[in-house]
Amino acid sequence: MLIDSSLVPQKHAICDRLGERLCIYGDAAYPCNDVLLRAPKRPNRTPTMEQYATAMSHYRERVEWVFGKLGSLWPFVKDVARKMTGSCTTSTEDWVAALLTTYHTCRYGGVTNSYFNTEAPTMQQYRAMYSVGRKR
Repeated sequence: MLIDSSLVPQKHAICDRLGERLCIYGDAAYPCNDVLLRAPKRPNRTPTMEQYATAMSHYRERVEWVFGKLGSLWPFVKDVARKMTGSCTTSTEDWVAALLTTYHTCRYGGVTNSYFNTEAPTMQQYRAMYSVGRKR
């Protein structure tokens, strides 16, 4: 998903414009590179690394709300046995589930919107944001 999303070149463009390094924080399942940052795996954490991981987990929890919604709307995406097949159909179904979850959030809102006291964009606004710079 990350490669197909155009998020990486957008992130690089923003970093170039700001003259600062920015990263996306993920959990330990993700690789660590110039785009994704994660806490070091245990048991090799120093006390400073442990403090950092604890502080960042507070933010990562908000992201997990989105995955919780995805799993509650479309339980098949949590099916580990299904993912073990590694089929193209599986990844396509996950993409569709993610898109439909986004549209569901646009229509009905979500816990993240409530927590941050924001309104979700309309489906048209979301589509316009997502389509910018994309070839059709």
